[in-house]
Amino acid sequence: MIPPDAHAWIAEQADVRGEIEQVHERPWSAVWRVPTDEGNLFFKASAPGFDHEAAVVTTLAPVAPDLLPSVVAADVDRGWLLLRDAGARLREHPETAGWDAILSRYAELQRSAAGRVDALLAAGVPDVRLAFLPGLYADLGGRDETLVRELCDELATLGIPETIQHDDLHDGQVFVRDGSVRILDWGDACVSHPFMTFAVTSQFVDERTTDVYLDAWTSVARHELLRTALPAAIRLGAIPRALTWTRILPHAAPEWRDRYVDSVEMWLHRLATPPDDWD
Repeated sequence: MIPPDAHAWIAEQADVRGEIEQVHERPWSAVWRVPTDEGNLFFKASAPGFDHEAAVVTTLAPVAPDLLPSVVAADVDRGWLLLRDAGARLREHPETAGWDAILSRYAELQRSAAGRVDALLAAGVPDVRLAFLPGLYADLGGRDETLVRELCDELATLGIPETIQHDDLHDGQVFVRDGSVRILDWGDACVSHPFMTFAVTSQFVDERTTDVYLDAWTSVARHELLRTALPAAIRLGAIPRALTWTRILPHAAPEWRDRYVDSVEMWLHRLATPPDDWD
């Protein structure tokens, strides 16, 4: 069911020309299609724990307006977004865009966003910076804090600034319309070491494309050092992924809990395992 007062809020932002229909509902968010005089818009309402998405998008819009969702209106306090149609998912149309360009632009966004970390944290974006990872890992029930500290120290020596990190960047989150590529669904986003995005993204790109992303950071450290440290970032990226599931599962419907009940343990296992051995 659409949130109370949402119809009125949407009508204040756009000329609605038909019935508002639900597209999907997940434990973390729900989306409705809104027919208007300028075509379909999409209203998104995020669940508690993911409602910082509106703040992420509006805070970072000035630095990457052509990569983030195109926002008609946002209510940051309620976690609501009214978005223009971003087109089709890259997953269904892989021929429409290449990961090289996507990751280059994503890295540029991350570098620009490093100066906005305080604003992101003040808006409620989860703080998963290296200094806090050992404690967060212990809270999840992890048993090898020494390993986590060693991995954190390895990344910290690079001097890469911590910044926004999408945390679920794959081909189902990239949309293409008329040649325009946008990254959507920032509800999992956190402030962390930027390379931790590869805990997910590495499963969808090859080594050459990964090198294209790393090239964006060579003004900070040599490419070979970045490449050597990437496995540590991938392993540590398991921590924000596990934390996301701790926000989802307690409030999810039984069918979702049954489907993903082992998610936290799976990610903790991955942290303890070199990425080449991930199944």
